[in-house]
Amino acid sequence: MASWQKLGAHRFHVEGDVVFIELHGDFGRDDAQVLWDTVIQVEQKHRHVLRVYDARDGMSMTPEARQYISDCRKKYSPNGPDVIVGANITLRTIVNLLQHAARIIKRPTSQVHFCATLDEVPEVLEMHRKLLRAKYTAKIR
Repeated sequence: MASWQKLGAHRFHVEGDVVFIELHGDFGRDDAQVLWDTVIQVEQKHRHVLRVYDARDGMSMTPEARQYISDCRKKYSPNGPDVIVGANITLRTIVNLLQHAARIIKRPTSQVHFCATLDEVPEVLEMHRKLLRAKYTAKIR
């Protein structure tokens, strides 16, 4: 059974190499800071971190949270994808635009995978784990 932790209006839990975040409304700077610290801890333990955002209840990010994450990513970008569940067309468009903008200005980005339902997540996570294992194996050779 997952041990959920409160994160402002949201909640999250860690399960091995996965950080699950259930989003409810505005995601602020304090939320981003706690989540970033958790993501880095999980990555240090597993060499990667898979992030699953349940956005079915909607999500918006404050400008302060976006700036905090942008500043953190200038220094370091976690190894592993972002999986977003239940994103509406607006959120999907914004995420894609931000990804493209980051690539244009040569900022590191994480791979983003959209899922319609939580049922799709286990298969997506396993696919990403296989890709990461192949990447590690190639680095060793």
